[in-house]
Amino acid sequence: MQYMIMIHGDEAGWEHMSEQERKESFEAFMVYNAKLAKAGVLRSAGSLKPSHTATTLKSSQGKITVTDGPFAETREQITGFYVIETDDLDQALDWAGQCPAVWFATLEVRPLDVVPEEL
Repeated sequence: MQYMIMIHGDEAGWEHMSEQERKESFEAFMVYNAKLAKAGVLRSAGSLKPSHTATTLKSSQGKITVTDGPFAETREQITGFYVIETDDLDQALDWAGQCPAVWFATLEVRPLDVVPEEL
């Protein structure tokens, strides 16, 4: 089963870190990435550009509206993600608990609903 680990955090937090803290954080994520890859569970990962770079589409009364920026102004934004494949939710939660972001962000783990190939 594939799971997405979504990292919800304050994207401005990086700006408030010292250069040394940024370096240590980056290195911790690289170690985590390598552990996921070595275990064979990593399917995809990435960090997202700041939410102000988002473009939001919304439909209303049969018309699609395109707006610059995120859907909602919130204190936390989705700043990154991992897609992993594990046997069950318990294993996915174990991997999520090892993510360095757990110490400064909220992690949401959600199973992916895979679309059948024959569509």
